[in-house]
Amino acid sequence: MALPDVIQIRPLTVPVCATISVPGSKSLTNRELVLAALGNGPTLLRGALWSEDTRLMVECLKRLGFTIEVTDDATNSSNRTITVQGQGGRVPAREADLFVGTAGTAARFLAAVCALGTGRYHLHGTPRMHERPMKEVFDAIRALGAKVEDSNGRLPATISGPIREGSVAVPSIDSSQFASAMILISRTANIRVDSPSSPYVDMTRRLMEEWSKPAATREIEPDASSASYFVALQRLHPGGRLDLGARFAQPSLQIDHRMSADKFWTPFPKRVSRRSDLGDSVLTLVIAAAAMKQSFHLIEAANLREQECDRISALAVELTKCGVPVKEEPEGLILEPASRFQPATIHTYNDHRIAMSFAVLASMDAMGNGKPWITIENPSCVEKTFPNFFETLESLARQSNEAAGKPHQPMVSR
Repeated sequence: MALPDVIQIRPLTVPVCATISVPGSKSLTNRELVLAALGNGPTLLRGALWSEDTRLMVECLKRLGFTIEVTDDATNSSNRTITVQGQGGRVPAREADLFVGTAGTAARFLAAVCALGTGRYHLHGTPRMHERPMKEVFDAIRALGAKVEDSNGRLPATISGPIREGSVAVPSIDSSQFASAMILISRTANIRVDSPSSPYVDMTRRLMEEWSKPAATREIEPDASSASYFVALQRLHPGGRLDLGARFAQPSLQIDHRMSADKFWTPFPKRVSRRSDLGDSVLTLVIAAAAMKQSFHLIEAANLREQECDRISALAVELTKCGVPVKEEPEGLILEPASRFQPATIHTYNDHRIAMSFAVLASMDAMGNGKPWITIENPSCVEKTFPNFFETLESLARQSNEAAGKPHQPMVSR
């Protein structure tokens, strides 16, 4: 679906009753790409996400000298089948200019990969990416002998390796991606990585165990964070059914690999920690609380200010536009029930999760007339992790209206 600069979302006035396909996990795709590149010989990755972040990772790996072939995936237009020719831990290129956009995973993982090489590698991104922290991964590779010319712990940076064998501690204060970056190269570099456990660090360690038994083909799981928007829609429009496909383990779907889908709602949490309870999908939960007119307290979420945008500030500003009383805190938000919603145009800050989350709120018939009340600017920002999000949303609405015996009007419109 080609998206204009601005769209409106028509409320859904029937129960969700649909079968949809969720694209592959960004977290898993980028980890598997690195492991395949550092492996021996060809690896076929099926169901890999093909979005802005993973395209940037593929392009950067190619610039580092790795051979990668990409073909279409018939099951989902946002997926691809990717073949990576592993080089046995060797970085073929002696120098490379690597543009990572706003992809935090690509930036952190590639910094570690560059430290394996024997040349100089320049790593840079968008102005927003240059504001995001990189210090912990830079400190880790420096401790192992790499040279890093950085910008006060941020990009742009030039990295020269190789690193030596040894042990390194990565505290993961700002992001678990720093520890994951070092774990991904640990077997190749023969290093030990000490880091606190977290869902994403545990995911990385689990993948490392799986890769100890090489397989010619790897299947990428669908993205549970992307599924969270549709799980939320089912909750907000109950009475039907939502089938996320055979590739999801249901009903034990894990949102962000932390919280099962049933606990995502039952009972609806009044207080949630970004650090310990829920990862990227915490934005979905904030929006769901607003939609259900629930009091809600988001805590321990300071790192949301360091992502694609300052997500705490963005949520506070845009929810206030919609009539939701919000108190912004340094590390979170307090929401009170809206007495009355009001029409709003949502600025997305070029942040995919802001766009997708507010599409969930827009699905509510807040005005009681079935007409759109939320306008979303720059909807194409969903390209970062879920390129066909609005197409999938439209499919869900069409199926749900058909199941209810009602004529379908486009849910996503100019």
